[in-house]
Amino acid sequence: MGRLESVPWPKGYASTFNYDSYRLGRVPRVETYRQFIFRHLNMDLPPLAEHLGPATEYLDAWLDRYPKGNVIVRNSAQKMIVSRELEVVI
Repeated sequence: MGRLESVPWPKGYASTFNYDSYRLGRVPRVETYRQFIFRHLNMDLPPLAEHLGPATEYLDAWLDRYPKGNVIVRNSAQKMIVSRELEVVI
């Protein structure tokens, strides 16, 4: 089991908040695509490359703009819906 290391805005939690009370479950499958880490809770999904399908073209085009690899991903900076099954937030 994983261990919770931090939470956003820790001062916003009650003084009784205990990190050890919140264990993180194991992720059954983890894959990477161009240094992005994808976790799969559903083992019935196809392999990552197959699941991403045409979305890899968009990811590659975006990542290739930064050949030194200095990409900063910010929450909800850009949202693409590639299909009903795949939503990419960059």
